[in-house]
Amino acid sequence: MFLVCEFEENCLPKGATIFIVECQRTWPTTHVGDRHIFQFGALGGATEADFFQGGENVAEYLQHYQSPRRQWNPPTPDGERPEAEWGFEETLRDDIENVARDRGYQIQRIIFQEPEHLSPFVAELYRWWYEQQGIIANRLLVESFILLEPMWAGSIH
Repeated sequence: MFLVCEFEENCLPKGATIFIVECQRTWPTTHVGDRHIFQFGALGGATEADFFQGGENVAEYLQHYQSPRRQWNPPTPDGERPEAEWGFEETLRDDIENVARDRGYQIQRIIFQEPEHLSPFVAELYRWWYEQQGIIANRLLVESFILLEPMWAGSIH
């Protein structure tokens, strides 16, 4: 909480708005201890079925990387919880709301089901911002996850 408070005290004026970005995406997980959740696999590429039931795609993947295995043996999930990278843990909202209330900030929640559902809004936001800055706004470089091309980004003018 210290870093959040330090940031907001130094950067947010009274009455500022805090945006809570709440992706509702979940994934099968296993509770392994107090405050410890294990997520086998993740969104992107392989499907949940591939991770938990295996199949030809998994066998080929493991063979390609010279694994002696042809299937995974993940722990049995005991529930659906927020996806580790994209999902929003709802218990965080109480802390954010408390800080906002104590310091006079507004809150706006942005709620969506899948990570990519916000992409059209973000693209239009950049288009609007570029136009406000006098930057050509009819092109957009989209980079995703680990698929980044820094050399391309630097050469687009």
